[in-house]
Amino acid sequence: MSVEEGGKASLSEKSNGLSAQEELRQLQEKTNAWKQSVAIQLGEAAKKNKQLRDELKEAGNNHEKEMSALRVQLDKEFRERTNLKDEEISNLQREMTQLREEKRRMAEEHKRVLEETAIRVRENSQRENVSKTRTDLEQREAELRQLRDIIEQKERALAQAEHEATVTKTSLDRLGEQYRELLSIMTHDEGQSVRDEDASDGRSASQHIVNWSDAAHRQQLETARSELRSLEERCAEKLREAQGVHETELQRLMEDVYQREEQLMTLQALLRQAQHEAETANQRIAASRAEKERSEQRLAEKVAALSKELANRMEQSQQLSVEVERLQREVSSQEALVHSLEEEARIREEAFTSLTLSEDNRHLVQGLQEALQKSREEAELWRSRYEEVMQETTNKSVFVPFGGGGGGDSSTDRFVLSEIAQREEALATEAARLESKARLLKSTEARLEELKRSIASQANFILQHRESVDDVHRRDTERIEKERRGGSFFASQRRYLQMIREQQGDTVFFLLRRLASYFVFMRLRVALPLLLFIVCTFLIFFSSRR
Repeated sequence: MSVEEGGKASLSEKSNGLSAQEELRQLQEKTNAWKQSVAIQLGEAAKKNKQLRDELKEAGNNHEKEMSALRVQLDKEFRERTNLKDEEISNLQREMTQLREEKRRMAEEHKRVLEETAIRVRENSQRENVSKTRTDLEQREAELRQLRDIIEQKERALAQAEHEATVTKTSLDRLGEQYRELLSIMTHDEGQSVRDEDASDGRSASQHIVNWSDAAHRQQLETARSELRSLEERCAEKLREAQGVHETELQRLMEDVYQREEQLMTLQALLRQAQHEAETANQRIAASRAEKERSEQRLAEKVAALSKELANRMEQSQQLSVEVERLQREVSSQEALVHSLEEEARIREEAFTSLTLSEDNRHLVQGLQEALQKSREEAELWRSRYEEVMQETTNKSVFVPFGGGGGGDSSTDRFVLSEIAQREEALATEAARLESKARLLKSTEARLEELKRSIASQANFILQHRESVDDVHRRDTERIEKERRGGSFFASQRRYLQMIREQQGDTVFFLLRRLASYFVFMRLRVALPLLLFIVCTFLIFFSSRR
């Protein structure tokens, strides 16, 4: 505005007819005043640009420090987690080998105990059977000898009774013959006495004696007959009793033999059943051993697959770290570009002071002032965006590149226009590159999202498998402790922490240690999304530069 006023004043003075020297003096004064005002404005702009450059340098330094600290922290955490995982895998492998050895030893011991038990059972059963059969045979032989003795006694008694019966019968026969002889004699004597009855009365006494002897003989005969009948009855009764006792003893002996045979058959059946059970137990042991071997093989295959998957994930994480390093290199290149633009702006600001403020360059100066104002507004806009991003990322500094423009040339307007055209081409190239980066960012985000889902699913699978392995390990450990009554084998991290807590007590320091151990043992599915969030934040910031 002062230049235009100076021009109007010069025209009015020309119209009034002033001299050329006064006009030149006035122009020099106004030019000096305009130069002073422009120098003041350029000084203020240079101060503001310097202040902005200092702020940008400070922000860049802070960002670089925080990024280096974050890189060191991430590298340290990654190494610690990798070492912890390696130690955990090695511990699991050692525990698996110990469990395999323990299972193999227990299976061999169990097999040996079963074989020894089967051998002892067979030997004991054989000895018991032999001793039992021997005692049974001896008992049966003794019973048979006793029965034979009883039968012989009964036979001797029966023979004696028969002999007595025959003797009695012979005596009875003799008595019968005597009786018949006496009868014949008596009948003969009676006939003779009747005939001689009248002949002799002196024979009456003899007749009376004969009658008395006849009665006595009859009484003896009846007594002998009754004795014979009683003897026959006693002999028959004794014979029946002996036969009954013999049959009873024989039946009892047969029943004992039948019972012994049944007991022998039962023992043989029990022996066969015991042998069958022993064979079944051996088959079960073999089947369980085969099942254990198959489960161990499956577990080894799963461990190998998980190790391979872990190696793949580690390789992918290394690739991601390489990608992060590449992005950091791009950030550093952008920072270098910003520094070069700032240096160019500084050089152009220095060139402003050496410009000759002629009439031909006034419009150029006005354009440069407008460009300077636009650059200030753009700097304020980028500064506000930078503060917003700083607030959103929760104290995680993000470097916001600043693109300033403005300057002049000491020669001609054509050079300035060509410089502006080159700047516009560079900006167009930068915009195209940012668009390609945005597309790459979208594809990278999709790939990272897919990778995050796969890592989360794999982490869930690893956690489920680890929990199942811990449960199996805990049950095996409890069973081993119950069987062996000694030793303590902690199969899981939870039981180990429980033991330490019982030993040290529930103190604040121990709670802090538990919290620190929890963060140290933080799973991969928690650490990777955090790393992915940081990478995505950087990529979104670089894409927002369009």
